[in-house]
Amino acid sequence: MKQVIFTLFGITLLMACGQNKQTAVQSTESDAAEYALPLDSAIAYTMRYDSIIKATLNEEAPIKAYTVRAADIFEAIGMPLSDTAKAAYKHIRVYLGVDYNNNFRLLLTPVENASIVEGVAGNDVILAGPYFEGAKSAGLPLQTGKYVLDFTGPCPSSCPQNSPLMH
Repeated sequence: MKQVIFTLFGITLLMACGQNKQTAVQSTESDAAEYALPLDSAIAYTMRYDSIIKATLNEEAPIKAYTVRAADIFEAIGMPLSDTAKAAYKHIRVYLGVDYNNNFRLLLTPVENASIVEGVAGNDVILAGPYFEGAKSAGLPLQTGKYVLDFTGPCPSSCPQNSPLMH
């Protein structure tokens, strides 16, 4: 199961890194992103996360997102970046969200001009074009618009119980 999650995450990252900001909107299934979430839903989920944390801690959420180097993600799934395999973006941002069923969500977006070492935040790249909200095989209709990638497989249901990190 862990390999499936890493593979899905890698595919999602490749899709994010392979999108071009200037790409014309096309409505073809072969070019459509899978596991996408409309931008307005992503905004609502991140705002819901913020409000739940604020109500719980009586302060602003101390962590709202993580900026991650693309090279680290590729290495984690066994695909180290080489001179022949370049990612379109060197970083991704993983935002924390909570949907209306109280499920935690991880929302991914490519990031341009970031530097974790130098403390430069960079800018989120909001993807646009054709997408499926969830798996293409779920039979949901093809949509077109702005979206983020939705990597949602929260533990413990999607993780091995014998992992040293599960306690």
